[in-house]
Amino acid sequence: MAQVYAIASAKGGVGKTTTTANLGAVIADAGASVVVVDGDIGMANLGGALGVTDVSPTLHDVLAGKADPTDAAYEVPNGSGLRVVPGDTALDSFASADPGRLEDVVNAFADADFVFIDVGAGVSHETSIPLSIADGVVLVSTAERDSLIDTEKTRQLADRLGGTVVGAIITRVDPGVPVAEMVRTHLNAEILGTVPDDTVVRESVAAAEPLPTYAPYSAAAAAYRTIAGALTELEIPEPPEPPAAFTKGAVTTDQDDPADDLEAAATAESVAARSIESGADSGETSGGERTVDDDAPEEAWADAAENRAGGDEAPDSEGVADAADSDTADSDTADAETDTKSDEDDVPEDAIPFQGRSDEEDEEPPEIPDAEGGSVTETAEDESAEEDDGKKKKRGLFSRLFR
Repeated sequence: MAQVYAIASAKGGVGKTTTTANLGAVIADAGASVVVVDGDIGMANLGGALGVTDVSPTLHDVLAGKADPTDAAYEVPNGSGLRVVPGDTALDSFASADPGRLEDVVNAFADADFVFIDVGAGVSHETSIPLSIADGVVLVSTAERDSLIDTEKTRQLADRLGGTVVGAIITRVDPGVPVAEMVRTHLNAEILGTVPDDTVVRESVAAAEPLPTYAPYSAAAAAYRTIAGALTELEIPEPPEPPAAFTKGAVTTDQDDPADDLEAAATAESVAARSIESGADSGETSGGERTVDDDAPEEAWADAAENRAGGDEAPDSEGVADAADSDTADSDTADAETDTKSDEDDVPEDAIPFQGRSDEEDEEPPEIPDAEGGSVTETAEDESAEEDDGKKKKRGLFSRLFR
């Protein structure tokens, strides 16, 4: 005779379907004959979580009197022998299903070792039937206050229906959460076990594959193995030794050699250093400006110094290049200042510094205060004296506008 468990909670979205699928898969891996039934008649999705979709007949056909229960049972494609009786997601199928026939479905699998019923959320007629026909009720809740309060309603309902609550599974538990204290305050049930908030749980649901095959070394899979052992008193086998490299939430006891991490970090640092040096050796900055070549032959620098000492005049283009180098290389600031001073000595004494002019005027502006409070004295005083005052004011105005 099969041992029947109802996986229930009045709160939706706490992991009842996920728990039903994974407990069934874990116990089937232990060699037991297990059938999981989608008792959520209004929102059936247990078949999809196990990779069994688009099949016919379904549980709804059985509840409508159109098929036998054994014809609606399908083996899950994970090789464990787990069987699922999926529901239909069509609204018309829900309207024609009679929840009162659920007990006949369960009795049809009396030759199995375990039958798990995934119960829908809420407190209603269709959710109360599994609580009354099951040998034991397993409550599922998160550690949140509202979830625990709603789950307590399910416990009270099961008690009034003559059901037996064997304990509660707390899902999506974060480290540091006082689970025992929260349950003691809001839910009058023993804790069968907790399942950590593991991303591979959501990934396995999306992949339509239970954790024992999708991520057998994950913390969540290990938690469901522990809970299954406590619930059934079976010896649940651990998965075989993991391969050399695997993904999907693995839990390992061996720690990597810290020396390997240090070596990897040193390698990354050396690569970054080489990248920076390579960019400097290219002779270009990020702005496209020419940089000083520190690796130039010593003979070239010696020749330049000798020419400078001998008073040789450098071409104008070399002076411009020296000025550009002074802008991009801080280390050559002193040389740039010397070159700039030399260039200033070559400027004729009667040269007029550019202070900006208007497009309409060709002559230089009059004396204009600079930013430091001084002034720039206009040269060619003889020419400016011949101009009238109005023209000077106009020129001064334009020079300020275009300065």
